[in-house]
Order: sequence, then structure tokens, then C-alpha cells
Amino acid sequence: MNLPSAVQKLLQSILGPTGHSELSLRRAVADQAAQNGGAMQTNRVISGYESLPSFVDKVTHSPYKVVDSDIAALKADGLSEDEIFELTVATAVGTGLGRMEKTLTLIEEAK
Repeated sequence: MNLPSAVQKLLQSILGPTGHSELSLRRAVADQAAQNGGAMQTNRVISGYESLPSFVDKVTHSPYKVVDSDIAALKADGLSEDEIFELTVATAVGTGLGRMEKTLTLIEEAK
């Protein structure tokens, strides 16, 4: 997908090498969120944190339902608040990209 340079810079800052959370984990989270948002199947899998996949699903589909116990579960899995923040942002960005990819695909199919 050809993205504007401003979007590419945003993605680099969120999914690039600098951060509190592991790069591979941020990218896996963004990929799962993108897939939840309608993107094509991805190969990355979230592993190592039991409550993280369901958190990503909740943030993708119904973020208003995220409660303190969801954050507590992530902390119990060993994630810091900074890591949780980064992974939440990666989820939001991944969801948006997935929805954009799905929308562009539907537009192309309608032509």
C-alpha cells in the first residue's frame, strides 16, 4: 500500500526501533489489529503475554469497554505502563491501517 510520507513518518515513529516495548511485539500487535480492522491475513503472532491478544481485540472492536482490570491483567503479565501505552497506540494505528486497506480494496473491487 502506497502511503503519504506523513503517514510513513508516523508509522516509523510508532513501529520503528525506538520504544519501551519490543519492536517485534509492537509490530505483531499492529498486525493483529490491522487484521481485526479488515486487512489481509498477516503472519505475525502475539506471544508471551496471555492477556494481550484479547486486549488488542477489545481495543480494536470496542475500545470504550476497556477497564482498569484489563490494564491490571497486562501489568500482571509483566508489561509496564509505558509498554502498555505503546502497544495501545500500535493497536489503534494498526486498526486504522486495516480499515483503510479494506476500504481501498472495496473501492477497487467496485470499479
